[in-house]
Amino acid sequence: MKYNILYCSNEAYSPKLVCSLLSLLDSNQDILKEIHIFIRTNDFSDDTINRFYTIISEYGMDSKQLNVVFTDELESKLKDWHMKTFKGSYMCYYKLFGIDELLDGEYLDRILVIDADTLVLDSLKELYYTDLDGCPVGAVKEFPTEKNHHADGVVEYNTGVLLFDLEKYKRYNIEWLFREAVNRIDDREWYTGDQLVFAEALYEKKYIKKLDLKYNFIMNQLPFSYNEFCYYRDLKDGDYYNRNIYEVARSIPQLFISFQELLFFLPGCTKAEDG
Repeated sequence: MKYNILYCSNEAYSPKLVCSLLSLLDSNQDILKEIHIFIRTNDFSDDTINRFYTIISEYGMDSKQLNVVFTDELESKLKDWHMKTFKGSYMCYYKLFGIDELLDGEYLDRILVIDADTLVLDSLKELYYTDLDGCPVGAVKEFPTEKNHHADGVVEYNTGVLLFDLEKYKRYNIEWLFREAVNRIDDREWYTGDQLVFAEALYEKKYIKKLDLKYNFIMNQLPFSYNEFCYYRDLKDGDYYNRNIYEVARSIPQLFISFQELLFFLPGCTKAEDG
């Protein structure tokens, strides 16, 4: 049994990725020998790469269980397709395109994509083998904001945690659907990067399995009860998850939680300091 994990990061985000990787390994020590980690990057230094190999070695893992993949080939393909960039970069595509190409046929089953700013606080096993009900991917529904497209009939999903069924990724030609979605998006309405591409490509086809909120609970939700969060975000019934699901995700140690926003709760932290 294999647990395929994909992280995408650049050099600037590598300290956050270190925290995420350590949390992943600490919380899954019973399956360390079965975890295979891929890191897609466009600019890691040799020192940074060696740092990650040192970490997995300290957990008793084999070097073959970590594969750092530079994105030159992927970016070349995107340029050949005349794909437009998002904020001057192709980084938002790293978790969407060529996912099946990372794995040998022997392990072409599933892959779990985890953002570099995500803490893993429990076992992967329950999520990794979630029934996707025939969908090629599972994700947690995003709460409506002025910068996503619920009002346009396309419900966005948070792409911080994505569980891909790789056989269906290939069979349904998901990569082609992502290409078509990018071409449809008006640059003036494109605020959420890969998140909008993901929803625009897959939502109306019903290709997304809605995962439990506990699998991708955002740090800045923690201070708010369900009623407070709905009031703060002006949410109506049916807009998001129900009270019970929200409160369970908030009160039980979450399996996956984005800590990017934690920096803004700490004294003296600013966006500029975070870089």
